[in-house]
Amino acid sequence: MVGSKMRSTSIDLTNTTQFKIKDLLLLHNALLQELRNRNILRTTNNPTGDYAEWLAKERLNLKLATPSAKGYDAIDANEKKYQIKGRHLTAVNQSMQLGTLRNLDQFQFDYLIAIIFEEDWSVKFAAKISHSKVMQIATPKSNINGHIMHFHPNILNYDGVDDITEQLI
Repeated sequence: MVGSKMRSTSIDLTNTTQFKIKDLLLLHNALLQELRNRNILRTTNNPTGDYAEWLAKERLNLKLATPSAKGYDAIDANEKKYQIKGRHLTAVNQSMQLGTLRNLDQFQFDYLIAIIFEEDWSVKFAAKISHSKVMQIATPKSNINGHIMHFHPNILNYDGVDDITEQLI
């Protein structure tokens, strides 16, 4: 049983078939709450974005903006603003499409930090991309009122893009 009724005996988390559906959902809630308690997650949304923000903050010495800040997620010591997007690859979803970039033409950030996570949450690729390069790469989509961008490894070779993969590992 998951939650306050959990016994002190060890549980094999590699064999999740032993859990009832409700227990799996309770375990999911407990895991997300513990990540929030450790200040890794800041919201109750999908944890990929929050984890990407936390990782960028920790490894790149950024200060996270308030969750309600418009158009950027963090700021550096030189007052440069960063939008941070993460994507978690899984066996059933290998898409490297980042989250929607809103109001791109309003220049609300100086750099985009894009992080692609492997299924085990290790960093596969990461880049610091100038706003001007994002404007060239991202595709406007009127139906979502924003721009989308796919992060392919060849982007790491573009001018205006810094490969920061090693800094985040």
